[in-house]
Amino acid sequence: MDSKLIGNYLQQKRKFKDMTQKELADIIGVTFQAVSRWEKGDSIPDLDSLDNLAKFYNVSVDEILQRGSVSNSEGLPQSFRYIITLIVSFAYLIGGILFAILLGMNINPSWAYLANVMFIIAGLFLHNMFLLVNKRDKSLYIWYGLTYIPFLVATIFIFLIESGVID
Repeated sequence: MDSKLIGNYLQQKRKFKDMTQKELADIIGVTFQAVSRWEKGDSIPDLDSLDNLAKFYNVSVDEILQRGSVSNSEGLPQSFRYIITLIVSFAYLIGGILFAILLGMNINPSWAYLANVMFIIAGLFLHNMFLLVNKRDKSLYIWYGLTYIPFLVATIFIFLIESGVID
């Protein structure tokens, strides 16, 4: 058992719950100094504390001792998060492009609107899934917000067509 890796895992779990060491210590019945020592890897929690931590984090003691290698459902690797975000952006972009193409081909506009709405719904669904998976990772909020740019462009495009500015 590597106390540094266990400590890092415990710190990630606590930060994912957006808690201070003091708040966690109060909940599991230890001092904040004990939590600090665990997270720095200076010591490992005793059996009672491990049991309390496992119950609080809804994981097994084995998972804590294996540093989360059993299952880590807190989120996805950083690179995969960006890939998901790019997919969301392309869903919006493809929806907007398909909308413009269908309108330009003089096809029934309801098909163009339907295609655009389908891609917008898909993009919003993926956005919500992305946010649920990464709800505690505040560093991704700007990246997440940037993916709305294609959505906004498509929405403005629809408005301009409907208002008659673009024929």
